Amino acid sequence: MNLIHRTVQALYSIMVPVIAKVNGVAAGAGTNMALACDLILASDQARFSEIFARRGLSVDFGGTWILPRLIGLHKAKELAFFGDVISAK
Repeated sequence: MNLIHRTVQALYSIMVPVIAKVNGVAAGAGTNMALACDLILASDQARFSEIFARRGLSVDFGGTWILPRLIGLHKAKELAFFGDVISAK
């Protein structure tokens, strides 16, 4: 877990702009990795999910820290608890 923590922290705090390009499904850690970037370029086919709860896991890869800061605590809880898939459209 320390390696995961250091990885997402480095991605989030790097001093150059980081752009995520998503053309498909970004689920779990993939979603959180994209959220740690400065910009997300998503195709029409891109989908995002905090799928951890559907797998019986707790949110990782920085999701519990970054998600509430980006979309608010209650919406973050909804996504984490239910693992809904969100289309880029």
